Amino acid sequence: IEVEVRSFLTPGQFTKLKNYFQKQAKKMGSWSETTVYYQSKQGDLRLRQTDKSSFFIYKQGHIHQAQREEIELPFAKKDFPKMEEILVRMNHPVKMRWFRKRICYSWKGIKVYLDNTVGNGLIIELEIICNKSAKEKAYKQLKKQLKELLAEFNIKPTAKSELDKRFDYYKKHWQRLTRKQNTTPH
Repeated sequence: IEVEVRSFLTPGQFTKLKNYFQKQAKKMGSWSETTVYYQSKQGDLRLRQTDKSSFFIYKQGHIHQAQREEIELPFAKKDFPKMEEILVRMNHPVKMRWFRKRICYSWKGIKVYLDNTVGNGLIIELEIICNKSAKEKAYKQLKKQLKELLAEFNIKPTAKSELDKRFDYYKKHWQRLTRKQNTTPH
């Protein structure tokens, strides 16, 4: 089970948190990624391509749900266009494309992502992968850690309703919002 919490950031807040994590956490890497979301009645279906690899991703539930089962299958980067074609031919049209630069840190036993997403903004995400029996405890822990971390920098956490509202706006307008970036994946 993937358990996560997130909040939008201003450019100044993003920089402060990046500087903090550079000193207080272990940097796990940074990369660019393209994620293609597909229409599916069976869950959240995606393809993701980073600078080095590609992934087929299935998540149960809805976006911004705090706890979701996730299956992630890596595949060769060169096969990304073929996977896109397979999904479209299987009647899963493209819902939207997501372009971001991501920095990953390991901090206090959790993964921290600082994301710069074209057309959607700057986001911090805290994530833990755990089993079903630990998901509620993990969610409470993450929520508390995010709230304490943001309070330390005088940052107000973003409400789930606002995350959903901005995601819905992005989903409707992604082609316009990403016009300069809207190309075939790497």
